[in-house]
Amino acid sequence: MATKAIGLISGGLDSALAVRVLQEQGIEAIGLHCRHPFHPASPAGTEPHALSVARELGIEAVEPDVSEAMIALVKNPPHGRGRFLNPCVDCRILYLREGERLRAERGAAFVFTGEVLGQRPMSQRRDAMDVIDRDAGLKGRVLRPLSARRLKPTAMEERGLVDRERLLDLSGRARRPQLELAEKYGIKSFSAPAGGCLLTFEDFARKLDDLIRHDQLGRHELELLKIGRHFRLSPAVFLAMGKSDGENESLGALAAADDLVLTTLISGPLAVVRGAATEAELALAVALMGRYMKGVEAGVTVVLSRGQGGPEREVRAMPLSVVAAERYRI
Repeated sequence: MATKAIGLISGGLDSALAVRVLQEQGIEAIGLHCRHPFHPASPAGTEPHALSVARELGIEAVEPDVSEAMIALVKNPPHGRGRFLNPCVDCRILYLREGERLRAERGAAFVFTGEVLGQRPMSQRRDAMDVIDRDAGLKGRVLRPLSARRLKPTAMEERGLVDRERLLDLSGRARRPQLELAEKYGIKSFSAPAGGCLLTFEDFARKLDDLIRHDQLGRHELELLKIGRHFRLSPAVFLAMGKSDGENESLGALAAADDLVLTTLISGPLAVVRGAATEAELALAVALMGRYMKGVEAGVTVVLSRGQGGPEREVRAMPLSVVAAERYRI
C-alpha cells in the first residue's frame, strides 16, 4: 500500500512540484487548500487554480473553510504582519494545523508543503520555518521536498518513508529552476507566483485596515470590500459603490438583509450602505454616487431599498465635487 501524505496546495507552481517530486517516489498525495475570503476571486467561469492543479496532478483536493480563523488572525496576528496586513507566519501555522487534522483523519503518514527556503522574506526563512513547525505542533514533521536537502532531515526521512537523496535543494527567489521542472513534469495549470493573497495588496490592505480600526471586520464586510469603490461615511457606516454594470449586479446580489441598497433612476452606480446610517449620511451617500454620474448637476435621486426587499423611498442630493468626494474615499 502506497504511503499517503497531505500536501498544502495553493494553485501555484511550487506546491504542484512538491506533489510531483513525491509522486515520483510512489507516495500518494492528497491536496489541502484552505478557503477564506483573502484569496483573489477566480475569473468568471473558471475554477480556482488549486482545483485545476489538483486535477492535472491527478490528486484529490480537500477544501476546508478557515474564514473565521483567518479573520481573527488578521485582526490580531500573534507573530506579526508582513509589509501590509499579511500574517504570513500565523497563516502557515493555521494551514499546517489543518494539514495535521486531515492527516490524522485520512491515516496519512505526514504533511508536506511546496515552500522554498529563502523565497519569501517573512515565512520562508529557516528560523521562521522552525517557529511555524513548532507552533503548529509539528516540529521535525513537516517535509518541504523542494528544499529538503538544505534543511535538517525530518522524521519521515529518518524512518525511510521518503528518500532524501531524491528530494531537491532549491533556495532563494529565482524561478528558473521551478520553471524548468514544470516543463520536465508537463505542469501547465499553475497560477503566477505573485498575487496569491489579497492581504499583500496595498490598496486592499488600506481598506481592510479601515474596517479593523472601526471594528467592522466580518466576512460579509470583506466580500463588499472586494467590489468597487469604498467610502467611510462615519465611524459606524461605510459605503461600497459599483464601478460597472457587472459590479452593480454583484453588489446588489451580495447585499444582506440589514444593508441599505441605493439604486439610481438613470444610468449610474449601485451602492450598498453598511451600518446604521443617519439621514445626513444617506444624503452623503447619494451625493457621492452623483460624483460618478453625468447630467446630474441639478441633483441626483436614488431609490433606497432594504437588503433584498422592494423599494422603500427615494433620496435626493446634490452631487459632490471631485475634491469633496475624495475626503471620504477609503
